[in-house]
Amino acid sequence: MWALNHFHQKETTLQFNKQLYSKAQQMHQLAENIRDYTALEITPLLAELSDDFYPQSVGSYSATQTFNSHDGAEVIHQVALQNTQIVRYQANVWQQELINRFKSNNAAMEITDQLTDAKGRFFVFTKPIKSNEQVLGVKVIKIRIERALLALEKANINYLIQIGFLSLVVWLIMNVFMHLIVFKPLQHTSQQAKSISLGNSDITVLKGASGGTEINTIRQSFNRMQNSLKAAMSHLK
Repeated sequence: MWALNHFHQKETTLQFNKQLYSKAQQMHQLAENIRDYTALEITPLLAELSDDFYPQSVGSYSATQTFNSHDGAEVIHQVALQNTQIVRYQANVWQQELINRFKSNNAAMEITDQLTDAKGRFFVFTKPIKSNEQVLGVKVIKIRIERALLALEKANINYLIQIGFLSLVVWLIMNVFMHLIVFKPLQHTSQQAKSISLGNSDITVLKGASGGTEINTIRQSFNRMQNSLKAAMSHLK
């Protein structure tokens, strides 16, 4: 049972991670589409209207604001740069660790991980920002997973309960089977053997003596012994 439950948990966790990865890929592509649309459509339009700078004209800003519209958003988009003066895009400690991981493996196209911070627990999907093969920063998709993990844990507990109940039913059926097929015939044979040992040779021959099972073999041996005993008693008389 425990091996089956372990396999079930392993499989459900694998499927859970696959779903998170697929969702993160979709959200990353959506952020890229927002960035591209901003660069192609919004930025030129704002440039025509005014010479002033608008943060909405920056693709990364638009994508970030779209996802991070309120505190506690399920999906968060972040852009972190190394050596930038823009506070909004300065890398924090764990973002800098991601940048360093991409630098140490320049061929890496993405990194997935889990992160727990003051705002919750997240599945993290990261892509590098490069220029001339140099890693300058990262684009991050963070997906909240507290509720999903609780649902997964609840599903695993329910599965364990179902497996436990099924095991109990199987155990009860096996016990009934053993009682009817093994213990009850042996008990009957033992009672008749006891009666013979007390001098009562007039005992009905055990039924079910045909067949090749171990119980039937015992019955056959008992019947032969009983017949031999009766024959011996007849000669003595």
